[in-house]
Amino acid sequence: MLHTLAPRPARYGELHSAIGSISTKMLADRLRELVAAGLVTHDQLPPGPATYTLTTDGRALLPALEQIRAWAQHRTP
Repeated sequence: MLHTLAPRPARYGELHSAIGSISTKMLADRLRELVAAGLVTHDQLPPGPATYTLTTDGRALLPALEQIRAWAQHRTP
């Protein structure tokens, strides 16, 4: 999910579409956890929709997540 937010902020629906196979409750719960952890911000400016944006800490985590993804790809037969 953090990779989806890397290029720009995204709305909830965009995140749900990008991830695909996740329930709306699960996505909402994970987003709340990421906000609570300080990795993502949740901004709602009237009259527009709410957006989610990576924080500085969230961006700092991206290289480590990429290394884990690459490692997992090599381990998958």
